[in-house]
Amino acid sequence: MNELLQQASNTPGCIVFSGATEEDLQKTNQLLCQNSFASLPEEYVSFLCLSDGLSYDGLELFGTKQHSRPQKNYIFDNIASINQSFIEFDFFVNKIIIGRMSEYLIVYNKTDKKYTIIDRVNLWTQTEFSTFVELLENLLYLCNIKNII
Repeated sequence: MNELLQQASNTPGCIVFSGATEEDLQKTNQLLCQNSFASLPEEYVSFLCLSDGLSYDGLELFGTKQHSRPQKNYIFDNIASINQSFIEFDFFVNKIIIGRMSEYLIVYNKTDKKYTIIDRVNLWTQTEFSTFVELLENLLYLCNIKNII
């Protein structure tokens, strides 16, 4: 995962944030679990420890903190607030939205232990991944950051 983040951080326009603290991770997990969302999966916690979110060309992987980009007049939301806006939908029980990309949401399903890319409108699964690293590799490939053979 370090290598993937290194490639991403060296890509012009890609924003990789400083890693999350243990306190930030605990607070986020508490907020998520209080609202029937899945807790942060271990692999995603590992990512957050290295980079508390990632943003590039429409791809956003959410972190524990909100990041402000005043020069772009943009606020990069945190994972707890993004999930809070979906609290009324039963579909998201035992799931957690970890990112978004164009018209898709990137979701971790605690029951299936899979990362899925779903359509933002009808919530249909577009593709699934068994690990976060596999998901990240494919997302970075789609963004032309990583060449996968």
